[in-house]
Amino acid sequence: MNIFRKIFFDYKIKLFIVAIAVLLWLYVSIEDTYEYNFPVRIVPVNVRSNYLIVNNYPREALVKFRGKGKNLFALKSSDKQIRFDLAHYRRKAIYRLRPEMVEVPSDLSVQVLQIVNPDTVVFVLERKSERELPIIPNISMVLEPGYIVVGEIKITPPKVRVSGPKSVVDTLKILHTRKLFFEHVKSDLNGKVRLVFQENHHLTVTPKWVRYSINVQQLGEKTVKDIPVKLLNAPVKGNFRVIPSTISVTIEGGVDLLDKITAKDIYVYIDYKQRKIDHDEYKAIIELPPETRFSNAFPHTFKVVTD
Repeated sequence: MNIFRKIFFDYKIKLFIVAIAVLLWLYVSIEDTYEYNFPVRIVPVNVRSNYLIVNNYPREALVKFRGKGKNLFALKSSDKQIRFDLAHYRRKAIYRLRPEMVEVPSDLSVQVLQIVNPDTVVFVLERKSERELPIIPNISMVLEPGYIVVGEIKITPPKVRVSGPKSVVDTLKILHTRKLFFEHVKSDLNGKVRLVFQENHHLTVTPKWVRYSINVQQLGEKTVKDIPVKLLNAPVKGNFRVIPSTISVTIEGGVDLLDKITAKDIYVYIDYKQRKIDHDEYKAIIELPPETRFSNAFPHTFKVVTD
């Protein structure tokens, strides 16, 4: 207990003495002169609006400064930069770094001693190009049995704006999405997916993400009856007609789509020019609505007669 009491006896006075010592040490420290290295921003300015920098130039230079401790402490958090005016350059600009190029706040009394690294900065410029490119979805899926994808995969927006070096942009024809894969699909798919492009080629893509929408429906079958069969390219002279005059067509597709299809949506015709001299029967040509497929038709053949 005696030792404990001795240590904490008059502890307030002892703390005050320590605080005074620390303050004296800080005062002496900030008034002394030191040398210290700080990173300084490299800032290209006045680049022509139709040009851009295409090389990976250093974003910072390491610079040695000399000054009093208090000024160096303030310099650490202040804005320090080296600006390079590229207004008159179109291909390449090469700068050798010198201490007088370093910009620091005017109220700080510090000396720039040396550019530690790099000693040279190179800017490579190229003319800018811009165009719109269509998006190709890289999306695949495994459907559950009895289901079908109706229509194409819808991408919104279908095109994006791409800008960057002319030598790169002019070679691009399309952009792809990232690869997506889905299993056991039996309902619509919707979401966002990022586009794939080489960011190290200094490309700017707007927007970088697009939305996809996939219409998945249960597979159904429908027979559409009493579809008129038209006759094309018949001789001008004579009253030619098709026997029988209608056809029934069975189609497959998504159940929601099939519900909307009527006889007016299916076009059936016979081309008289395709007749065979030794054969008096014709096969009809059937044009189905988009996103449907043929299953069956009746009758299979027709005759062309004249009055």
